[in-house]
Amino acid sequence: MKRLILLLFCFGLAFSQSAAIIDNTNTVKDVYSSSAFKVYVDTFGVNPDFGIRLCNVGQKYVGAVYSANLGGGNYRYITISKNLTTGSINTLVYTSTNLGGGCYATPIDAFAFSQFRDFTRTPPVYVSAFPGRIHVLYSDNADGSSPSFVGVPTSNGWLRGSYSVPLSVSSFNQSTGLVTADITSITFETDAGSITKSPSDSEWGLNNATGRSMLLALCTDDFGDSCSDAVIVNRSADLPARLSLGLPTNDQVIYNRYVVVDGLGYGPLCIGADLNLVSVVFSANPVNPGQPSNVTITIRNDGNVNITTDFRLTLNITGPGGFFNQTNWTITENLAPGQSTTRNITFTNTTRSGNYVFTAHADSLNGIVECNETNNINSGTLTVIKTYTIHVLIDGVENDTFPFAGRPYNLTVYLNDSDGNIVPNVKFVFTETNGLNPFTPTQIWNNSGNLIGLKSYSIGEITSNSSGYAMLAAVPTCNRLYADPIRGPLLISNIGNYSMKVEAYEGGTYRANKTLYVTDATCADPGWVNNKELLNKDYVEPVYDWLYTMYSIMKKLLVP
Repeated sequence: MKRLILLLFCFGLAFSQSAAIIDNTNTVKDVYSSSAFKVYVDTFGVNPDFGIRLCNVGQKYVGAVYSANLGGGNYRYITISKNLTTGSINTLVYTSTNLGGGCYATPIDAFAFSQFRDFTRTPPVYVSAFPGRIHVLYSDNADGSSPSFVGVPTSNGWLRGSYSVPLSVSSFNQSTGLVTADITSITFETDAGSITKSPSDSEWGLNNATGRSMLLALCTDDFGDSCSDAVIVNRSADLPARLSLGLPTNDQVIYNRYVVVDGLGYGPLCIGADLNLVSVVFSANPVNPGQPSNVTITIRNDGNVNITTDFRLTLNITGPGGFFNQTNWTITENLAPGQSTTRNITFTNTTRSGNYVFTAHADSLNGIVECNETNNINSGTLTVIKTYTIHVLIDGVENDTFPFAGRPYNLTVYLNDSDGNIVPNVKFVFTETNGLNPFTPTQIWNNSGNLIGLKSYSIGEITSNSSGYAMLAAVPTCNRLYADPIRGPLLISNIGNYSMKVEAYEGGTYRANKTLYVTDATCADPGWVNNKELLNKDYVEPVYDWLYTMYSIMKKLLVP
């Protein structure tokens, strides 16, 4: 049984009709344009004499044509070959040469691609002026009546060259049902190399008077074997051509069509709707925790058919910690080709830092039939910045203000991020500016009337533990000179105020700072207290005794 199927298959292949352009040795040949005569003809340039070979349809009258099958036995074509037999008034040439195997050929000296127009013959003859893939028209009659057509692929010989046919989604007009097809340039492959010319070129281009014409068709294939419309163009003023689709259009159907120029197809051009999710844009990005951002989603109809069916727009938001949110809209606006619509949402769930991905999907329920389904999804990423806050506990109570200067306080400090996490192993740097230290009391040097102040700093560093906490004792010293009604303003003007702050660094990266204050900025005597246990009291006490001794020496110099 398998052998029988194989034999039938081989039999079908062996006896399928075919045609080719050949020379006098029955060798397939391509046709080149003559750079001197601007036509695709025999014996000019590199071209030999040509003939047509036709197989498996018997002996027929044949001619080379550019054709388009419009269905129902209706063909539109231009004949670009002629009969060279002396005295002949025919266009077609009889395949009188038996090549064997069911193939017959025209006599080489009787067939030629036409150099001149001859509308007195039947069918009328046009100039073979432009590149393309031919069909062979064959008939039982010399006048070409009741013709049949067989395509000649490029492997069986063609008129070499190409066209520039710009296709865009706007080349179909739904109201008229017409496709606009233009040709901006023609490339001829000649005996002198490739030459590109405009269709309006006075020698190489279209010419009604001389019969330099081309056939444009709108087809489902790229050859012209199944077409809805075709036109013969013989003037550049006839470009762009308008070709009828001949079918109803809406947002529930698409059609892919080729613009076929002399048997060379360009495209396909899709006729139908095409939703394009253009963008997902944020009014603010990045944002701080708690800061909202308005999200705008833009959808455009990039097709050439109106969208009149309601469709769904879905927005999925994913974020840190498994965050997920979905919003759906029903889009009810009609969208003409090129028209856009937008939807907006204000995103307020920004308390947790990280990246939030907004993925928008137009027509998520596939209610619209589209030319391109790959451009319905677009996304954007909103970044919520992680922020940091320093917390200071003064004697066990979170506060940023010391009641008095000159008294020691137990401090506990830690750093947390905007996600609520306490950050471990943080370096805290405490800086007291213009307080008491070895360079105080604060001084001003009069440099020939130019007052130069001495700003002083006391800096301490401590690193938190693996849980994120650090504990220390601190004494805000204030600076009594600032309370002086005469010298105080001078000091502030030239040196600056007293201040204390703490900065946090994680792995060497700055994270946050916090300013610490003293309630009484006059540096009043805080009075005697002895009601507190200090951290590391055994270490602190001898150090402060030594400091007292050192600063006493300064006073003895001032008051012997």
